[in-house]
Amino acid sequence: PLSPFLTLRLITEQGIVNTVDEVNNVGLVLRQVATARLTYTHSAVLTVELFAQYSRNELLENSGTIGGQQGQIDNLSSASITASYALTRVISLTGNYLYLRNDSNQAGNSYDENRVTIAVTGRFSAF
Repeated sequence: PLSPFLTLRLITEQGIVNTVDEVNNVGLVLRQVATARLTYTHSAVLTVELFAQYSRNELLENSGTIGGQQGQIDNLSSASITASYALTRVISLTGNYLYLRNDSNQAGNSYDENRVTIAVTGRFSAF
C-alpha cells in the first residue's frame, strides 16, 4: 500500500513556435507558458490533482488564416481539479472539472468555458 504523499510540479517555457502542424495554424507565435500541478495520492485507490496553467501567445506574422493577425495577444488561463477512485483492481471512476478563460486583444476572441467530465475506465494487461 502507498503512504499518502503530495507532489508539486512547476514548469515554465518560452519559445517561438511554428503553428503549421497545429489545429489553429496562425504562423509564428511567441509562446510563454507556466504550469503548476499538485497531486495528492491518498492511497492506491484515491488520487486528487489540482492543475493551473497560464499561456501568453503573441502572433508574430499574418498567416492568412481566419482568426489570427500579427500583433494579436491571447492570454489563456486554465484551472482544473481531477479525482480518481479505483472501484476494483481493474475499474476506476474519474471526475474532472476544467475552467478555461481566454483574454484577447482581438475583438471576438475572448471567452470563458466550463467543462465537467466523468469517466469509467478499465485496464488490462496486453501481454
